[in-house]
Amino acid sequence: MPVAALAEAQTSRTGILPVAGLAQAQAPSSHPLQKQDNPSGWSSEAQPLPKSDHQTLLEKAIIRLESCDSISAKTRQSVELLGKRLVGTGTYLEQHTPRTLMFRLELKLQLGEDAATLIQSCDGSHLWLYEDFRGKTSVGQVDIARVSRVLEEKGEIPRPGIIGQWPGLGGLPKMLRGLNLAFDFAAPEDAMLEDRLSVYRLQGQWKPERLARFLPDYAENVKLGRPVNLEKLPPYLPHYVVLLLERDGLFPRRIEYWRRQPARPRQEEPSENHFIVAMDLMDVRVNVPLDRARFLFDPGKLSVSSQTERYLEDLGVK
Repeated sequence: MPVAALAEAQTSRTGILPVAGLAQAQAPSSHPLQKQDNPSGWSSEAQPLPKSDHQTLLEKAIIRLESCDSISAKTRQSVELLGKRLVGTGTYLEQHTPRTLMFRLELKLQLGEDAATLIQSCDGSHLWLYEDFRGKTSVGQVDIARVSRVLEEKGEIPRPGIIGQWPGLGGLPKMLRGLNLAFDFAAPEDAMLEDRLSVYRLQGQWKPERLARFLPDYAENVKLGRPVNLEKLPPYLPHYVVLLLERDGLFPRRIEYWRRQPARPRQEEPSENHFIVAMDLMDVRVNVPLDRARFLFDPGKLSVSSQTERYLEDLGVK
């Protein structure tokens, strides 16, 4: 995620630190989205709380997202990483066509006294990565066709929790699919957001086979179900995730990546948990036509660097 890159930049000069997961693009699902008299265009039908299968609710939410022609929303993102806190606000747009997916994420960020602008814009052929931070501007371009070919050859989605760009080539639906593949979610709980919106709260723990990838020295213990010290995970990887879905319609309104702080030496108080990344989606509009021009990016006279190979390395599939 780009916001994490700025938190890293404030701490060291080693480059971009990846945080959030992404996945390859796919064609929209054929499942129809129920449309009602609703300003957002999103179905307001209340969804029953599942009694047995804890993954059912998330799977249903993903199918509904994949059926959308378009999504537009305001977004708020927060990162607390490496002793730094960064906050950002902006907009997110997503448009599905029979052949491709287009999206645009634009954020204005604040890290202490420093401000930054980050744009990720995918027109279906190229992903453009624009950063303006501390007076330095950079533009990168990713060849979508090449990335898609490599992903198809590998036959798997990239590793969730390790990649730099959010929401990535597959948009919001594929991001949730990545979470669903990587985490086992407990039974949903009723909760409420600050704006008094009723939501389902889903908390997910790493699936053993996924956790073993990141802790190869402890892979055998993980597979046998033995306790493993999650502090061995890199600091940008979560110990668990929390997903908040609207009770009416199951739209994802907030995604949180959490770590557990170890207790201080010689003290018996329980560990304090803290999130490293939180993403909110607000003022959501679904199935409202979006002009294709909103997804185009013109670098003007700025120098453009190819980021395809680095992008593949970040994906863990090169």
